[in-house]
Formats: sequence, C-alpha cells, structure tokens
Amino acid sequence: MVVIENEIAQVARDTGGRKSMLIHVQYYDERSSNTTRDYMEGKETSKVKAITFTSVAPYDITSTKLDYEELDTRYIYNIDCKTLGLHRNIRQDVLPPWNMSLVPLAAQTTKAQQADLIPWLCPQTLHAHVHDFGQALSEATRKRVRKRSRPLAFLFSGGIDCSVLVKLAHDHLPIDEVIILLNVSFAGEAAPDRITARSSLTILQTACPNRKFELRCINKALLDYQAAKDTVLACMYPQCTEMDISIGMALYWASRSLEGDDCADEPIVLISGLGADEQLGGYRHHAKAANLGGTAALLHSVMEDCERLPYRNLGRDDRVIANNGKEARFPFLDQDVVSYLRDLPILNKCHFDEPGHDKCLLRCFAASIGLGQIAHEKKRAIQFGSRTAKMDGGTRKTKGHDQVIAR
Repeated sequence: MVVIENEIAQVARDTGGRKSMLIHVQYYDERSSNTTRDYMEGKETSKVKAITFTSVAPYDITSTKLDYEELDTRYIYNIDCKTLGLHRNIRQDVLPPWNMSLVPLAAQTTKAQQADLIPWLCPQTLHAHVHDFGQALSEATRKRVRKRSRPLAFLFSGGIDCSVLVKLAHDHLPIDEVIILLNVSFAGEAAPDRITARSSLTILQTACPNRKFELRCINKALLDYQAAKDTVLACMYPQCTEMDISIGMALYWASRSLEGDDCADEPIVLISGLGADEQLGGYRHHAKAANLGGTAALLHSVMEDCERLPYRNLGRDDRVIANNGKEARFPFLDQDVVSYLRDLPILNKCHFDEPGHDKCLLRCFAASIGLGQIAHEKKRAIQFGSRTAKMDGGTRKTKGHDQVIAR
C-alpha cells in the first residue's frame, strides 16, 4: 500500500505479510557498500538516488548486485518525495502481544464437547479451547471461500492442515459445488503426499456426504522441473535456498494445474494451510526445542517461526502462485485466528511429553469434526511429500539452507 500526501509517501505492507512487497534502494555511488537493508533501518538515507517498490524483482542468478528486500511488516515508512529521506513508525494495527505463560490455561467443558475429542490426545486443559479455536478457524475459512467467481481449489497433501480446511469449506459452501483438491507429485503414485491425499479423500467423503470432490493429480518429472526452474527462481527471489526452490516448484505446478485453451473453469483462488505448523508447534525443531530447553525454548521457537513468516514464506509463495494468475488465501493466518492463538499459552496449543502431541489443539479439533483418522497424520514438508527436494539431477550433497547455485 502506498499513499502520497503533502509530498510524503506512506508505504506499508499488509500486517500479516500475505502479499509480496519488495523494496530496492539505489545509491548515487554505485560502489557504495550501503544496502537496501541499511536504508530500511534508517542507517543511511542521505545518498539515495532512487527507491523501487515492487511485488516481484528482476532476477539474474549470476548477478551479485541485486539488492531487494522483503518490506518489514512492522513499520509504516514515511518517505520524503523530494529528498527520499526516511522516517519509519511502528504501526498501530499490529497483532496483540504473545501470551508468555509457561503454564496451560485450565478450562471447563461440557460432556458433549468431551465426547467428540480423543482422550489420549486432549488433556483437560485443551477441551474448551478446541471449540473456541474451531469457531475462529471456521469463520476465517468462510470468509475466504465465499467471495469468488470461479471454482474453489485447495493445495492438498492430505495432511491435517489442508484436510481440516476442506471440511470447514464444505460446511459453508452450497452442496452442489465441487471442491477441487490439487496434489503435485514428482514420483507419480509413489509420492507420500499422493498416498496420503487419496487416503484422506476417502475420509473426507465420509465426513462430507453428498459433496463432490475432484482430486487433480498433477504428475511432473525432472524435465518439468528443469523447464520451470528459471521462472521459479525469479519468482521466489530474494529467497534463494535449496528449500525455497523445492517448495516453490511444488507451488508453481499446483497453481498451473489446468493447462490448455479452455480455462473458463480454472480455479483462481487456492486455499493453503500455511501457518498451522508455525503457530501450533508442528515442526520437528519445535519438539527439539522443547526436549532440550523445556517450555520456554518451545515458546521462543514458535514465536520466531511466526515472526519470520512474512519474510521467509509468504512473500515467496505469493510471488510464485500469482505468477500463474492465482491468489493464495490462508485461513490459519486470519487476524482473528492469529490473535486467538497468540493469546493462548503455548501448552494449550502443543506439548511434547508424549509422541504425536505436536499441533494437538488442531488434532483435537480435527477429531471433533469427524476427521479422527486424519488427526493422527504426521507432519511432512511439501518438498518431501511431493518429492521435489533435490530434483535437479545433480550429485552435489545439499542442505535446505544452502544457496541455489547456477548450473
């Protein structure tokens, strides 16, 4: 968002960072060591020649001079249109502070509520929160599936995050509307996400009687990966790690699900489950933090993942998906859902005293809406579930955080 008044440009990204916005600063002295990051932090604003705001940046993997940054969601940037001087203000529409309590919040529930839950998975401290969390997530889903002019599609691995959203969408949509499920595989029917998708679809068909689902199995191979690589690299920049290209590749082909001339029925809204793992303790490193440093370390790890979502994930995903003319929507990142979860003590969302208690708040909710079997599904990253990881055919041993290199 850019608003210009009295020769002052006010620039800000949406609070959650769901839409991409990049900034690039050009200095008069091209040999200067000053960077775009310096300008954003107010360290050097007097030698600026030009400022560029854009949703996607020009990209050349061989260049060392590119200097674009994801715009920080915490600030409103006030830029003097004459001098390009910068003053930044902390925005007032930010989310509520985190609940730093390391003790779970007790809650009372009715017998009917308790009957819907999984006893081994849901301690007493979770029962009532499952209902409140479910209401917030259901409303967030409703808002994102109703306003559109084309068919609705889900990025669908068959895991708990996307399956819960599909069930909630079913509750809010006309029964004669088809729900499209997009599943990408670089290993055909052998990919873990393809196997899980088919299994979860069977469960959803039972939980959603009379609903027609269309599972679109998008099968790709090494040649498809290589053909799309330059485009995906350009879209995901300034993110440029091996993990980014693996995730970006799966999103790229999912958002290009319908090929050919007849695109009248092609979905343009894609629902994503992004945000569940970050907020609800769904990653392995959350369990590691809890095991090594206790509840305080777990809370810090979850907070860190949530705070970097706009810079680490959302900008990249928006650019890749939007490149194919699609819009990604994220019910788990609805402001009311995020606010509710930030206000809830960490042990009311997850705990690791026993195996399988990551995202236990979400797992309990899944069981309460008829998805008990899916509630037991383990977390599997999209790049491994779809088999896009290390698809480049090289022999070099790489890790997810390694930078993508020109080949």
